[in-house]
Amino acid sequence: MYREQVSEVALRIDGEDDARERIRSAMIWRIAWSGNGVQLMRGVKGLTGYAVAILVAFSLAAGGVAPAAADESANGGAEFAGVRISSLPAKLTQPTKGRDRQARFRVNVSGSPTADGGRYWVKPSDVRIELVDYINPSKLSAKWRRADLRNGVSGIPQPWRPSEDLEAGVNSFKILYDSSARPGKYELRVKVRHQVDGTTTVKETRATFTVQANPSASRKWSNSHSWITCADCYFSGPRRAVLVAPEWQLGAKVTAYCKAQGKKWRKAATAKVKKGATYKAMARIKLPSRCKVGDKVYLKVAKVKYAPKYQTKAMRIR
Repeated sequence: MYREQVSEVALRIDGEDDARERIRSAMIWRIAWSGNGVQLMRGVKGLTGYAVAILVAFSLAAGGVAPAAADESANGGAEFAGVRISSLPAKLTQPTKGRDRQARFRVNVSGSPTADGGRYWVKPSDVRIELVDYINPSKLSAKWRRADLRNGVSGIPQPWRPSEDLEAGVNSFKILYDSSARPGKYELRVKVRHQVDGTTTVKETRATFTVQANPSASRKWSNSHSWITCADCYFSGPRRAVLVAPEWQLGAKVTAYCKAQGKKWRKAATAKVKKGATYKAMARIKLPSRCKVGDKVYLKVAKVKYAPKYQTKAMRIR
């Protein structure tokens, strides 16, 4: 019916060739043909109503299917195309204080908008962060391994979002962490659910990031717990510098430097951070006889995976 009406109007126009030329040179257009009729998608400049009718007639005669119809068909066939994580920092660093820090990331949802009647959402258990790599638990004493298994691995950063509902497009999330965050490699896993017409579809995406130890926090810990001991202090027996380190420094090389009053610092001895009975990570460094009472000693701790190097404050041999 629409084709016949437009054709009748077009036949009443004189100078059909001139009108056709004006159409080609004066406008950019797109015609969408659907079951409801003809829609003119872009405006017409400087044309009469008769010229528009010619334009419609030519388009219908060509028998073309409009791009808009194809777009609608494609969207209907892929209401939930996928989900991915973006803007996630590759590395986080432990804060030196206990207050929470925030790291932002985005979850990009590809699919039809919620205005079409569907719904996107995540359950609290759908957004998880798991520690996938850190110091080898076998390096810890059996006592500490049992404690880890019993209590779970502590210090895991937590994901946060104020609402479970999502939109098609970009959705903002946060990671909350503090000074107890355990250095290591983490995997962020996000499941997004889409429901439309009673049918639920679930898609998952994953991304990784690392938490690096803060050397200031490691230094503070070692300064508070390390000491120098001797086999028999009354008779000036062999002395040892005892380093107590955070557990993520296991396997690190420790170098002791000694300095007599008025002299320069000199390398004294080396050792490695190992599991301890009282503390998770310790190093006992036997000092040479040239390091005497009254001299000062400081310790350099080498970097290991997920933990930078640092050094302790100077301790006096007493």
